[in-house]
Amino acid sequence: MALEVIHRLKTLTNNILKALDNKYLVGGIFCNPTKAFDCVDHGILLGKLEYYGIKGSANNLIKSYLKDRYQRVVIRNKYSNTYY
Repeated sequence: MALEVIHRLKTLTNNILKALDNKYLVGGIFCNPTKAFDCVDHGILLGKLEYYGIKGSANNLIKSYLKDRYQRVVIRNKYSNTYY
């Protein structure tokens, strides 16, 4: 797994450098969404993203990430309620 991540980072870096060498405009958003959506209503979030211009395939990508996700806490083998 770690080698795969390193390979992907090297490929990404190489692609960015090539684009910059060719005078292309390069932008990116890098985030770890693992915990970011735990306390946000997904419908409201997707609506706001669309309102601010995140539409089409980008919005669908985020929607597919959020689909069928749930949150539950485990402390000393005791489980909280599951929230969808």
